[in-house]
Amino acid sequence: MDASLPTQFLSEPSLGLYRIQEHVTTKVPQLVAVKKEVREVERLVVMANSDLHEAQEIVRSLDRVTEFTKIAESLKALKSRLQEKRAGGQN
Repeated sequence: MDASLPTQFLSEPSLGLYRIQEHVTTKVPQLVAVKKEVREVERLVVMANSDLHEAQEIVRSLDRVTEFTKIAESLKALKSRLQEKRAGGQN
């Protein structure tokens, strides 16, 4: 039996723990940076979602504005008059 074999077995756990510590030391700062980025993106998504809901409510409320209803009616009447003129000019 090789004399260095028991020494190797005894040092392997220490080497393993050293590798784990080395890995944690390099990866944790990277993970913290990624976590900060994710939080910032999440904040931006929440703000964009809030803006979207507000815009949706504004658009929904537009049909209750009488001026817009009058404008829409005027545009429809104008469109039908233009179509009548085009139809009359083609004959």
